Amino acid sequence: MSSASDRLIDFQTRDLVTKFIKKRHNRNASARSVREITSSFIQGREYFNSAEKADLTVKPLLLYYGVLAYSRGLILANNVLLSEASLKPSHGLEIKNWSYAFKDMNFYDLEITTTEGTLKELLDSTDNTSYLKSRSLRKNMAIQYKLPSSGVKLKLGDLLRTFPDIGKEFEGWTEKKLIYYQIDHFETIGDQQKIVSNSPISQEELELLVPQSASVEIRPNKGHGFTILTANDSFPSVVQKWEEYNNIREMVIVQPANKDIHFNTISSFYMVAYAFGMMARYFPSTWISLSRSEKGDAIYPLVLKTLRLIQELYPQLVLDHLNVDDFWVTP
Repeated sequence: MSSASDRLIDFQTRDLVTKFIKKRHNRNASARSVREITSSFIQGREYFNSAEKADLTVKPLLLYYGVLAYSRGLILANNVLLSEASLKPSHGLEIKNWSYAFKDMNFYDLEITTTEGTLKELLDSTDNTSYLKSRSLRKNMAIQYKLPSSGVKLKLGDLLRTFPDIGKEFEGWTEKKLIYYQIDHFETIGDQQKIVSNSPISQEELELLVPQSASVEIRPNKGHGFTILTANDSFPSVVQKWEEYNNIREMVIVQPANKDIHFNTISSFYMVAYAFGMMARYFPSTWISLSRSEKGDAIYPLVLKTLRLIQELYPQLVLDHLNVDDFWVTP
């Protein structure tokens, strides 16, 4: 289990959750609220424990239910006026073209549609904000995107290409490069954000990373690289590169999964966990075939890497959105 999972044990305790609610919301916690929050975190940890020991045949399903439980705990902790009964029972996602995608084992084109449910509640609870670590091991940046409406359609492959740490596996699966560029400088100038990358880039790739819009200005740097000037509500897709380099982490720009519609990091992880979990749950023969040297198994290394990222990082993403270090110090 990750150190973040261990820190989330705080939210399995009555006293610390009561303290959290008092400091975060300036109100006394009800016994119901504390019980429901702690129960979600207890269940999330148990699902993650079980997933860590499980075979790939059932791992993604256990992992998704852990993601779901942690997400519901986060939603309830961030809004104590909500209750288990008031949360929608649906996942907030649908995939309807399973048969089409499985016909030729074309997992890239699995179409995920957002609906009312846990995903929307998670986006609302986190204000569609991503917390990032810029040349640091601690979060020191935050980017807030506009909240997307329900009914957004995303291809699984387009969603996966926003995960820079699976670049090698993505290219092996699709024979296409996963495009991302390191951010070397990021600053706020009035009501604009200035993003600078010193990496050489083609005009074609630049247009994929930053779709043209009235609120975005792109300038080539002298020599190589580019500078983006963008309004505060018109960020490109900026995500975390989780792999450390010289004990630091970097932010990168990736190609958006759906034009100018952006989902924060925690919701992107949620959607991928849902897709793999439902595939394992409802189509076990197809799922199991991925690890049995059968047609379509080029995605197998990517699946393994992505599931590991979810298991290691989702608890940390939950911690980031709880902002626990603002309330108490945990070793």
